[in-house]
Amino acid sequence: MTIQQFINDRNKYKVDFTYQRPDNAWSKEDKQCLIDTILKGEPIPIFFMNYNSEEKIFYIVDGQQRLSCISQFYENVLKLSEKFSGKSRDGKTFNGNNPLEDDDKNDFLNYYLNFHVMEDYDDERVRLIFSRLQRGKPLALGERLNAEPGTIVGCMRELAKHSFLSESIGVAKNRYGIYPDSARILFYEKFGAKQCGSQELYNFFDNFKNLDIKSREFKNATTILNFLEKCFPSKPGNYKHLEKHAWVLAVYTMVRELKLSYSLVDQEDQIRKFIIDFHSKIYNEDFRKSKPNYQRFYDNIRGGWSEKIIALRRDILIKEFLAKFPIAELDDKRQIADEDKIAIFATKKTCELCNCDFKDYKDAEYHHKERYADGGRSKIENIMILCTKCHDRIHGNSELEIPTEEEISEED
Repeated sequence: MTIQQFINDRNKYKVDFTYQRPDNAWSKEDKQCLIDTILKGEPIPIFFMNYNSEEKIFYIVDGQQRLSCISQFYENVLKLSEKFSGKSRDGKTFNGNNPLEDDDKNDFLNYYLNFHVMEDYDDERVRLIFSRLQRGKPLALGERLNAEPGTIVGCMRELAKHSFLSESIGVAKNRYGIYPDSARILFYEKFGAKQCGSQELYNFFDNFKNLDIKSREFKNATTILNFLEKCFPSKPGNYKHLEKHAWVLAVYTMVRELKLSYSLVDQEDQIRKFIIDFHSKIYNEDFRKSKPNYQRFYDNIRGGWSEKIIALRRDILIKEFLAKFPIAELDDKRQIADEDKIAIFATKKTCELCNCDFKDYKDAEYHHKERYADGGRSKIENIMILCTKCHDRIHGNSELEIPTEEEISEED
């Protein structure tokens, strides 16, 4: 197919950005070099297309940057440069104010593009082919991960859409810039603080390609991101304290581990203030000289994805936060033991709210007066005995006024 034929039928060619790179991935010089290559009649790589027979559309599997560049030059959006095309062609467009010579135009339009057409390949097969085609090419990490096969890619994309990642953090969003962040978050949920450089992420996506949005890892990650969005609201967003990938994972892992052992209810403002303050001190030489932990963190936040470095960043953040904001620890024993239920039932065999009777201790529900998430203990004095209906009302949407100890005593 010649460039002229492609131009005439360009409405039949579309890009699937779910695996292709964004349209602005190439630099101006990359584009100028390609057009000069064409004008000189030199070969360029083959184009791969996936023809959808139902839509009668050719989806570009490999080559969309080149085809976009060709269209831009034809539309006079792109000018030639002296660097690649010499002084005589410097600044020339296809047929704009400073057009090519007619012979050069004809050479451009009659240049032959080599197309390899596949027909009705499914998404999984297209991804596999695209991934193989890109091996050895200088793709950004996010672009490479986005081209991998499997439902795990969908998980990565969905997390990347979360307002904390898409709006709150200051990481550059071009060329799927936040995909490595969502990929490392999934990796952390799967393995904890393990080395997660580029190769480890590729292996993770290969070995767990079927991980999906119903997985424990995805759900846990979403829970933490929901909390982080409250700490760093998406408006105004683009927090400079979270403009590096290492900072994003460090803050994520800090909150992830804190939520396992401490009550973070109403701690969103404290966490945001702590990170902003800590960030400013880390990049202040006087503070670093005064506190070894600041210097250690500074030395290890500039790069590196080893197990030791990830754990070090996380643990320093946790230690410094707890030193500044002592918060309630969660009870190690979240579940109420049978012996405690029996002891409570021996003193009270009716629901503490509606006074309905129970025949057996197993018929009752046992409710933390002070929520576990708020630091409430699984001790007898913090447990209410309730019927299922009242227990459901407490955990439902309807408001329910819980009587005080004095009111309960008066009723007795």
